[in-house]
Amino acid sequence: MAAWEPAPDEPERPPLPEASDEPQQSAAPEQLGFDVQDGPESLRYVGEIFRTYILAERGDEICIIDKHAAHERQLFEKLAAHYGDVPSQLLLEPLVVELSAEEKTALLANLDLLESAGLEVSDFGGSSVCLRSVPADVEQSSAEDLLVELAAKLAHGSRDALNERTESGAPFHLLPRRHQGGRPHLAAGADGAGRKNSLRRSASLLPPWGAPAFSNSPERSWKSSLAESCDKNQKHPVLAVVGPTATGKTALGVALAEAFEGEVISADSMQIYKGLDVGTAKVAPEETHGIPHHAVDILEPDEPFSVADFVTLAGTLEADISARGRLPILVGGTGLYVQSFLYGVRFAAEKTPDGLREQLAAELAEKGPEAMYKELQAADPEAAAAIHPNNQVRVLRALEHFRATGKRLSEQKAQSLPLERPYRSLVLGLDFPDRAQLYRRIDLRVDKMLDAGLLDEAKLVYDHRQTYRTAAQAIGYKEFFPYFEQTASLEACADKLKQASRNYAKRQLTWFRHMDGVVWLDAGAPEVQQCACRTVQEFLSKG
Repeated sequence: MAAWEPAPDEPERPPLPEASDEPQQSAAPEQLGFDVQDGPESLRYVGEIFRTYILAERGDEICIIDKHAAHERQLFEKLAAHYGDVPSQLLLEPLVVELSAEEKTALLANLDLLESAGLEVSDFGGSSVCLRSVPADVEQSSAEDLLVELAAKLAHGSRDALNERTESGAPFHLLPRRHQGGRPHLAAGADGAGRKNSLRRSASLLPPWGAPAFSNSPERSWKSSLAESCDKNQKHPVLAVVGPTATGKTALGVALAEAFEGEVISADSMQIYKGLDVGTAKVAPEETHGIPHHAVDILEPDEPFSVADFVTLAGTLEADISARGRLPILVGGTGLYVQSFLYGVRFAAEKTPDGLREQLAAELAEKGPEAMYKELQAADPEAAAAIHPNNQVRVLRALEHFRATGKRLSEQKAQSLPLERPYRSLVLGLDFPDRAQLYRRIDLRVDKMLDAGLLDEAKLVYDHRQTYRTAAQAIGYKEFFPYFEQTASLEACADKLKQASRNYAKRQLTWFRHMDGVVWLDAGAPEVQQCACRTVQEFLSKG
């Protein structure tokens, strides 16, 4: 989406209101006109829906715009426009931002790019980074949203996210029936009836947001299809239920397992650890309805576990479940786990020889970055072409891989994905069309966790923070460390956890929206389980 600017020869208009995590009462909005770059006509402000979406009119079309996504895009476009010459400002307090493993890796691999854009970022351990400065014209309250969007862009294949206005290279603007900024644009017909129908659809925002209509009487039995796939060594069907926290993934996973004789594989990076039950929202025994749940409570909190470990474990579990004629169902919000497993990502076993990293650092200090980059050009021209000469971290990483394995880093990346995916999969995504509803559920969930003993678990993690390294960086525990250190009140820490959980939910949505083929369901709809069952039934019946 192009940044919104006042139309030429018109007086400057007030900016769009910034989205808030909490619903707020607002006065009647002023009638505003917005000019969208490359659009056929200017947008005319009409009103708001759920205090979350902007309702605008353009000719005979009705447009619905996510306020928060639009604001984030404005910041991104402003940053991109001045890339390379951006004055920065120090934050009053350094900001610790939680990211996915892939997002964090992408950010740390592009520190020079971020610095040129006016952002100072450093590693903070675990899944966190520390943000110390932002561009001078960016509000400090928006710093986290800006960094998260940049991380998401960098993690999903953009080598120079700040120089790209859109993923396609075309100007970003509202186009009919396209998904941009995380929400659909809904176009109505020329008549009033079309406009009303469009508004009705936008109010419910059925899966993306509207699930297709499925036949209730498939010609083939899903059970026979499942049996055939196993007997003929065809791709096994695998189901996944994903979405942000507090959307009801666990309950839907159990319901689908009951309906289709399935078993659940947890795709949650924290539920693997024993003794961390409340903070990780593990399914209670009575909530399983007797459905087996795998990859839960398998490790002590001081044991490491990686995405490569998950892919190996989930592959073994899937083979066993499918061999017994049951349906494997991945349930969880760790997007990297789900995507790596379903896409068949292969992780090479690589151990850096002792002293190699230190040796490369010494060579860099002695020879300089230009000489190290020339060495990379000679060893791995393709990797060198994808890395800026000033990005010393990535240059050394590529050289480290080459010296350790004798293979080019570009070869490893090419071999990490198979030519075709190993499973025939269906991914169901849960979300609420009203963002405020999701945030209310998250806040309520935190309150219930505190009542259920979350503070005791957090104290356990705090007392063992030197050995429980993963848990010590996990949302749900580290927010209470200031309380145990007597530097913050319990109420303040609980509020911090709610905010961190809301931010994490936004990042989860960003991740899953980048996955292809996700069928989104309205988590708040009374018929969500019935809709999901119809979708799964048709998927399985196709064989």
